[in-house]
Amino acid sequence: MKKVLIFIVVIVLIGSGIFFYISKNKKQTVQIINTDIVKIGDVSGFLQQTGIIKAQVGAQISVGARATGTITMLKVKVGDKVKKGELVAMIDDRETQAQINEIKTALASIENEIEQENAIFPSRKALIEKELESNHSKLILAKNKYEREKELLKKGFSTVEQLESVKTEYEVAQNNLKSSEISLAKLEKEHQLTLTNLRLKKEREISNLSALNVRLSYTRIISPIDGIVSQVNADEGETIVAGLQVANLITVFNPDMLEMWIYIDETDIGKVKIGDYVEYTVDTYGDKKFNGTLKKIYYEPVVKDSIVYYLGIVGIEKKDAELLKPEMTTHVKIRTSERKGVLSVKNGAIKFESGEQVVYRVTDKKNNMVERQVVKVGVKGEERSEIITGLNENDEVAVKIILPPDFSKRKDVSQKNIKKAQ
Repeated sequence: MKKVLIFIVVIVLIGSGIFFYISKNKKQTVQIINTDIVKIGDVSGFLQQTGIIKAQVGAQISVGARATGTITMLKVKVGDKVKKGELVAMIDDRETQAQINEIKTALASIENEIEQENAIFPSRKALIEKELESNHSKLILAKNKYEREKELLKKGFSTVEQLESVKTEYEVAQNNLKSSEISLAKLEKEHQLTLTNLRLKKEREISNLSALNVRLSYTRIISPIDGIVSQVNADEGETIVAGLQVANLITVFNPDMLEMWIYIDETDIGKVKIGDYVEYTVDTYGDKKFNGTLKKIYYEPVVKDSIVYYLGIVGIEKKDAELLKPEMTTHVKIRTSERKGVLSVKNGAIKFESGEQVVYRVTDKKNNMVERQVVKVGVKGEERSEIITGLNENDEVAVKIILPPDFSKRKDVSQKNIKKAQ
């Protein structure tokens, strides 16, 4: 029995030794899970930020009424599409229309007076001109007669009384001609004055009519932009009173006029510039990617939760605006750098050990053999990073790897490869 117990103890000790030996060796074994090949390609560095979809200035307009009265027609409701210039509502305009008709009647009357004045003036002028011509002829006769009497008196064939009588006739003829000239000038002046007064009166009425037409336009509510009715604040039959504030009837929103605001952290604002390529997603469309260009940077800071941000503005194309909605949160990537035709590896292959960036180059994949290689990394992209020194094209490196404890500190691994990196 004693020998059996001793045998069992020996077997247990041998089994334990074998177990610990296997476990120890297992822990010391490198396991390469997957690898990547160093290749030449393009690497882009991105800055990740958060953004929000916003309506542009002028995309949403409140349409109001400047006229007081009852809404006689309201033909839109929330969600309706409207075109720029489309009539969407009307306010009772009977009083304004009556005033317009009254002014139109007055204008017609003034036009009639002008026509009458222009029609009568030529005949009246002709009468005075005929009288003027007659008086002119009489003046010539009277003058000739007076000159002849003076000659006759000199020769003794006439008397002083006869000369005075002829002189009086001559003076009367002069006065008559002058009176006719005055009458003609007065007629022309009165005609021009009458026309001027009538035209001024007409202009005043036209001005009044223009003002009334403007007032009439206030009773016709027109959509100022293409868009969708987002709010309706009144009902047909309701009376509105226009005072110091314009009564808001409806709100029209143009869904095509969107932009994206990006909140860029103060620590990152120096990395971006106008013109940078931007890629973004929204939760509602899953993996669909939208893109644009950084077109503005507002340098007035925005403070949120004690963190300073600066707003970057990205335009949104019409085809994207058809899907996006205001106030949607966006997950943004701004391309801040780009390197073309450089060596690159997957990001997961680069490890940070003891203050160094290293990779594990595969020397014998079949037997899980690797070398620790110090590398210098350039631009870090989303999936791949630029390798400046330390690797060559077509080198195979471990992306996921299980290393034994203190593997990187072993002299046969680390020292050899550090020399190679140098």
